Amino acid sequence: MLNQRNDGIGFGFDATENQFKLVLLHLTENLTWCNILTLGTNSWSSTKNDDPAVPKYNGKAYSPTTIGESIYWITTPVMNVLCFNVERRRFKVIRYHWTVSKKRLLEKNMHGVSQRSG
Repeated sequence: MLNQRNDGIGFGFDATENQFKLVLLHLTENLTWCNILTLGTNSWSSTKNDDPAVPKYNGKAYSPTTIGESIYWITTPVMNVLCFNVERRRFKVIRYHWTVSKKRLLEKNMHGVSQRSG
């Protein structure tokens, strides 16, 4: 399992089993899935995404953050937040919506700050 390409890694806690888990995330153009190690037992398992609402990624997942029973990653090249619930072994996605117009973003990149007319 450790020889496979890992696109993200995270730690979570499964309160139903009272066990900490190491999650190795795999993102491909065909499937989102993960290997799960139950710490202290040397027991590996795996699960794949079966929710059609969760897009398939061919990229990486960064900045793992654990809140409650879920691990959250920021994905690239499509910037979203991918969530994995350790207890239920379910994936979900939180879509990121751009709020800055392309013109303002270009202005900031070219001039360092946004210029306002006045």
